[in-house]
Amino acid sequence: MISQWGDGENDAGENAASCIVYRDAAPIAATDALKAVIVVASESIQSQTLTEAITTLAILLRHVGQPMAERLADIANRAPSSLGEHVLTRQLEVALLDLSRALEERCFASVSDAVSNSTAELAASLGKLNARSTRVPGTTS
Repeated sequence: MISQWGDGENDAGENAASCIVYRDAAPIAATDALKAVIVVASESIQSQTLTEAITTLAILLRHVGQPMAERLADIANRAPSSLGEHVLTRQLEVALLDLSRALEERCFASVSDAVSNSTAELAASLGKLNARSTRVPGTTS
């Protein structure tokens, strides 16, 4: 749905009869919902839901204009803090790698690095017995 608001999709046409232009809030509401899904998936440790939300971010980054891409990159930048409680499934790893590539393609290198580094930290916990609150070392005080 968000990709429908790419470049030129919501430009006001030249119509003399149109006196009032309402700003479309749907893209903002949709991205806020996607951000909420990531938080909920983190809090309830729903790796499949998190994987789908991360995949959606990567897909959308490849199809929206720059202002919306910046908003999506901000969501992607917040996502790594939600990973600490998760086990890195193959599907989640693929989604995170794809998100990192999509961010790199859109010139969000620092966010791409943050996602990649978080994925690597989570991968380092594989094969080790960790309690839920200590899945990734250094995440608790």
